[in-house]
Amino acid sequence: MEEEYLNNSENGKRAERAKQGLNAAGDSFKGVFCLLEQDNRGDNEGGRGVSKESKNLRSRVQDELRRQQEAIIQWAKENGLVVSEPYNHFQNLYGKSIGGSEARVWMNKDKRVAVKNIATNHYGTHKKLLERVIAHNALFPSTAMTLINIGIADGRISGLDRDMVSIIIEQPWIPNSGEIPTYADIERYMTKTLYYIMERKAGLMIHTK
Repeated sequence: MEEEYLNNSENGKRAERAKQGLNAAGDSFKGVFCLLEQDNRGDNEGGRGVSKESKNLRSRVQDELRRQQEAIIQWAKENGLVVSEPYNHFQNLYGKSIGGSEARVWMNKDKRVAVKNIATNHYGTHKKLLERVIAHNALFPSTAMTLINIGIADGRISGLDRDMVSIIIEQPWIPNSGEIPTYADIERYMTKTLYYIMERKAGLMIHTK
């Protein structure tokens, strides 16, 4: 399934960048990503607007989110990767965390890595989130994210009728250099190096200048 996904990318450097990003995320990541890639119906849909059609669209996205969530939970249990109530779990392990609605971040001082509990809030579905991880790894290989666990939290605390599923990753801790890049610095880096486009039908396409 991995080869099928990569073959959907454009040839040459683009496909190679996608492969590097996927491989950098680790075997567990590839396992769950390819599981979702086998059946990605409805995953390219969004929920903007207030028309009847858009309401139906949002409903389909929610159905897709639930389907992916059920598949991930089953896969994580079969592979021994479930962490229940991840916030409490990692708070007990590593102490104080930082973050917002998208992710909570802890520092594993022994390994000098960041541990991130990432929710799907800003991505729509779990597969969309995984695609962003691949893109990050391709763009910034020195701080590649590796999947270590799947988090399951009681969604009723947040007023939901289902559990909340998150992905938990590790990545190298970036020390504070004291230097803040300007927008021009960032633009030069992204233009000189590469940028990405995510398209469901074409797969992940990594573009180089």
